[in-house]
Amino acid sequence: MMLACYPDLDVNTLEKHIFRIFDKDGDGSIDFKEFMVILYVMTNGSAEDNLKQIFRLFDIDRDGRICREEMYRICRDLSYMFTVYDNPKGFHPETIGNMAFMEMDVNHDGYVSMDEFITACLAHEKISTMLTLKIIDIFMPNDE
Repeated sequence: MMLACYPDLDVNTLEKHIFRIFDKDGDGSIDFKEFMVILYVMTNGSAEDNLKQIFRLFDIDRDGRICREEMYRICRDLSYMFTVYDNPKGFHPETIGNMAFMEMDVNHDGYVSMDEFITACLAHEKISTMLTLKIIDIFMPNDE
């Protein structure tokens, strides 16, 4: 399905990240219920509901928080989706990850909690919003 939506991109890495959103119980497979719940939430849920699901994509080790390395990895793996509009200064993905992390980690404990993630995105912090909109674009690609 990813290849059908993004035929010009290498989607293998992105698929692994998206899989984490759907595989809610972490058992390595996606059952019908998991698939339908996420599909429903991502197409009909509130902004906060969507951000809770997107948080799981960033939380690679599923420990309930995002560390700086996880943020760097996601930014690197999503960097092919950044446009000149998203990244007019041509920042390296690690720099974008650092900028996003600084926006989100408001208590400066070295981790981004789900609440910090949601708050930053709902506050329309620049980099945080750009990253989450890239994830949403995956679920609702623009047919331009």
